[in-house]
Amino acid sequence: MLNESSRKVLYLLILAYKKENYMYQKPTCSLEIRNFRPTMATKVKALRNAILLLIYSCLCLEGGPYICKAQATDTVEPGQVIQYSDKLLVSADGRFQLGFFNLSDNDPKQGYLGLWLTNYNSEKLWVGNRERPLSGSNANLTLDSNGLLKITHGDEGDGDPIVLNTDQTAAKTSSLILENSGNLKLRELNPNGTIKRVLWESFDNPTNSLLPGMRLGFNRKTRKKWILTSWLSEDVPVPGAFSLEYNETGINGGSSVGELLMRRRGKPYWKNGTALILERLATTTTDIGRYNFTNVSNENESYLEFNSILVLGAQGELHETDSTFAVFIDDNACSGYSTISGCVQEELPACRKRNQKFERLMGSYTGTVSGLNSFMDVNWNISTSDCWDRCWKNCTCVGFRPLPTNETGCQFWSQGSQFEPDPAGNAPNNYAYVLNSMSNESGLEWWIWVIIAVAALLALLLGVFIHLRCKRYQREKIEKEEELMLNQLTISDGVNNAEEIVHDGKKVAVPARYHQRIDPNSSSGSKQGNSIASAQITELEGR
Repeated sequence: MLNESSRKVLYLLILAYKKENYMYQKPTCSLEIRNFRPTMATKVKALRNAILLLIYSCLCLEGGPYICKAQATDTVEPGQVIQYSDKLLVSADGRFQLGFFNLSDNDPKQGYLGLWLTNYNSEKLWVGNRERPLSGSNANLTLDSNGLLKITHGDEGDGDPIVLNTDQTAAKTSSLILENSGNLKLRELNPNGTIKRVLWESFDNPTNSLLPGMRLGFNRKTRKKWILTSWLSEDVPVPGAFSLEYNETGINGGSSVGELLMRRRGKPYWKNGTALILERLATTTTDIGRYNFTNVSNENESYLEFNSILVLGAQGELHETDSTFAVFIDDNACSGYSTISGCVQEELPACRKRNQKFERLMGSYTGTVSGLNSFMDVNWNISTSDCWDRCWKNCTCVGFRPLPTNETGCQFWSQGSQFEPDPAGNAPNNYAYVLNSMSNESGLEWWIWVIIAVAALLALLLGVFIHLRCKRYQREKIEKEEELMLNQLTISDGVNNAEEIVHDGKKVAVPARYHQRIDPNSSSGSKQGNSIASAQITELEGR
């Protein structure tokens, strides 16, 4: 089916064809018809115009030379079919394509219906049947006469149809269109061809990617949530371990305030307020002003919009996939015990250190599956992140890797296993996540060592201060003792040359310099002696 642009070009070519009348000039009589023989120049001209007509009718005028517009369209009408071999619905501007794809060469029958960028088809932005892969390669996308959008599949087309909408979102007069935004939209039409209402749209059913115009938030009335859910692995698009959502946390200055929250298996894994995440996203890119969120909050709904394509990876990676491919959050950034801004820290197992982490290294362990140091879990519903979590909480586990078939299931190695590195990467698929052994030896975080060093320095300074204070006290004590001894010697020298007299009923030693020749039996002598004694006592007390 031709789109509008191709129809216009084809119409102009047909007009030119009629004008040139390139096959032959119409004969004027039956004799001319019998005798007419086209010349070589006429044949070449006819061949040239036929080739040009074919090329122009098959060119993708607006989307580049990716497809033949005679086989691609942006709409599906009731009763029409997009076959697996055609693979493509193309938006009018040629930017987005919708079709069937396969992820694993090991099982080519595991097919899906998905959306991708025309110039970057290796990353799928939306998957219609992520939990129900196609059986066989004979699959079709069709809009039946009742308005049900469904995928028929199976080698004989006998598989159970995968219905994308419901009876409540179906109408006989409907049309499916892949818009330039990447939104696959089913619309009910009025008799005159105008749009009556939107019945169903892929933007209401996001998978792992947030496209411009898509909402990340919730509807207040219906309680419907728009969240992103990662793939289980790069080869398995079923819902995985991580989800990304937007939640309101309050009102500030009359405006809604919320945070972007990433969960791992339902538990908070990483979060940040809207203003902070904007700053953090911007500072991790070379173009600071390129990325931003728009916050919409009203009585009906509350949500965020992003101005580029944001993808949630299978291991918790958050990146842009439209132009710069900027990475905002790395794989397993918050796994284990991480101090990265925004990471929600879980309780640390007793056997792990704060700065321990599993590192993805090229190489292999020497422990085997049959040995005592290795064991496997072939559960196809667990991802690399689940393996990380289980090994982290198992004190005997020193390494792991997902099973190589499709990066699901786990192989673990315990203590006693030896890892043999292969830094050259000679075997690209030979790798493991290895517990950093240096972290076991170092033990404490750097900031704890800083605290210990500061405490030791303070203790040293306190010891020096106490030592100096004690020395000063001893010196002052010695000086006082020497002074007291000197005073005692001075007094003792005078007493040795003194005589004892009685003063107020007490015997008092009177130094020689106060001696006078008196008669102790006379009354004057007695008074004089008392005066001398009083003077001596006053002098001694003054000292």
